[in-house]
Amino acid sequence: VEYPGILYSIPLLIVGADHLKNQRWLVVTRVSTSKQADGPSLDQQGNEIKELMEEFDGTLVGEIEMEQTATTLDQEKFNQILEKARNDEFDVLGISQLDRLTRADPWEAMDFMRTLYQNGVILCTASDGPYDWDDPDDFDKITTEIVLAHKHIVKIKDGQKRGYRSSLQEKRWIQNRMPPTFIKLDDDRYMSC
Repeated sequence: VEYPGILYSIPLLIVGADHLKNQRWLVVTRVSTSKQADGPSLDQQGNEIKELMEEFDGTLVGEIEMEQTATTLDQEKFNQILEKARNDEFDVLGISQLDRLTRADPWEAMDFMRTLYQNGVILCTASDGPYDWDDPDDFDKITTEIVLAHKHIVKIKDGQKRGYRSSLQEKRWIQNRMPPTFIKLDDDRYMSC
């Protein structure tokens, strides 16, 4: 019996096992909003990757917790990751899933990944294990995940725009904040001026 995804990730762990032994790990966790940060997601992500790190006798040298969107990588915490990579402060970048790292434009995301690669950083996810930058199948998986993560966020944003546009056409205010003072709302949040 084949289980999609499971059989694919097992060889990745076997191939990358030697490279992960006794390495220095930087663990990155991310949620998009501060509201999500109040929930269990950051802890769950961190625990997943730390369990994997312990299996390989890795050393935790840092944790970066993000409460921000990953639709652009030109942000302070992403720059910290790259700076630490350039300064050889860690060997393995551990994240729970690749889309927790980036949903940015694929070209921007690949520039980020290239910097990790050029600085000898091993990319490792709790969901798929370590990626081998020089393995065409792993590289394909990285690029596919990056494109799909970006495509997903674009769909979400497009849906939001359509929802706002539709509500405004119906003269219905759906945002949580109050409208400008010249717009009045009835009990069902329909607008009138």
